[in-house]
Amino acid sequence: GRDGIVLKAQVLAEQASRYGDSGILGLGRSPDTVLYVVTDEEGNSRVMERRLDGAAEAVELYAEVLIHNLLFDPVSRLHIGYWKEGVRPELVMLDPNTQARVAATRKAFPGSRVHFAAFSGGLDRMVVLTEGDEDSGTWWLVDIAQGSADILGQNFPQISAGQIGPTREWQYRAADGLEIEAIVTEPPTGARDNMA
Repeated sequence: GRDGIVLKAQVLAEQASRYGDSGILGLGRSPDTVLYVVTDEEGNSRVMERRLDGAAEAVELYAEVLIHNLLFDPVSRLHIGYWKEGVRPELVMLDPNTQARVAATRKAFPGSRVHFAAFSGGLDRMVVLTEGDEDSGTWWLVDIAQGSADILGQNFPQISAGQIGPTREWQYRAADGLEIEAIVTEPPTGARDNMA
């Protein structure tokens, strides 16, 4: 006889949606799970995780969190974190050790917004962009084992630190009650004194 591949198909989830926004996102937090997105009656996307063997009902992930983007490990393809939605999307890792590296990297650049652009598995090495008071955008190579951060380059090297005004986050409530986040950029230090 012939050897063949036997495929067994099963329905993981079914949904009727007028929004048409459903589909598989990737593997879940373990190799025996899958993540998919469904749209509820109000048009909100919901991230669901389900076992591939169908042994348990799907569970919703991040019901209380607005997700900007999901993160998957490039080797294992497992879901390992996400960027939390906001004026400045915040990287959140599911593993406590890698989340500690994210927090330590942010702490290493006080007063700066830290954007995680690229990183190795386990976040041993990272490329980050810092911006903020007196920093128009600096790219760094962060090496956790070495405890070092080396400058790779700058977005606008011709802009001096004294030409950059401080920024701060500000929240206000719109007329309809919606909370809105904003970034306020103030004039550089001394600029008000020079304005006549």
